Amino acid sequence: MESSVPQESSYEFPDLASWKLPPILPVGDPDRDVLYHAVGYALSSWEALEWTLATLYSELLGAHNYAAERSYGLITTASVRANILGEVLDIAAHEEQTKDWADLPVARELLRHYRDASVMRNYIAHGLVSTIAGADGRGHTSYVVPAGYNTRQMTSRHSLPSGELVAAGEMVRAFGYRYALTSNQIHEYRGRLEMLWITGSQVVQSLREHWHSRRQSGQSIEAPQITVRFRPQ
Repeated sequence: MESSVPQESSYEFPDLASWKLPPILPVGDPDRDVLYHAVGYALSSWEALEWTLATLYSELLGAHNYAAERSYGLITTASVRANILGEVLDIAAHEEQTKDWADLPVARELLRHYRDASVMRNYIAHGLVSTIAGADGRGHTSYVVPAGYNTRQMTSRHSLPSGELVAAGEMVRAFGYRYALTSNQIHEYRGRLEMLWITGSQVVQSLREHWHSRRQSGQSIEAPQITVRFRPQ
């Protein structure tokens, strides 16, 4: 599915394919601490993006206040937040106050990337740093891998050829881990998150300028009439 953002747009987005789970590399990191640093950096960048989307939600409702952001924050899963924000964007596209907002397609594209980025975020947030010894008992390398109890992120284990030296990445696969991330892979992901955060901040500012323009021209700035229905658990 191609981007809905015009090619001449000044907004930047990473390649959608870049959100896919990266391959397991033969060698991880020699220092566990660099992985802890990468994880903290990435999750902090994720939260910055989340807050930007909460602000976008507030501005779309015409609320312009912290209370709307806090209400948005009551939604505890990224997928549900994305669904609600998507619903608000769909309605905004038909409301008199927001249908002529020029950057509505950009906001849609931002949400599209947010959905894809959330998968990798979960891998990082629910993973742990694990050190693997070399097959010959010498040398160690570390990755962020899923916890062994996390059934959805584990596959069946298999044996390695007896007496053969294999790369750490092959040992990771033998243990049944679906993923094993290095610090560089996590930092690359974090860089893409920061691109989304910057674009999201620009989109929020664009919407604020849209509201300001309507005020200046004497047009209505009443909030779009939006009803969000929650399914019972």
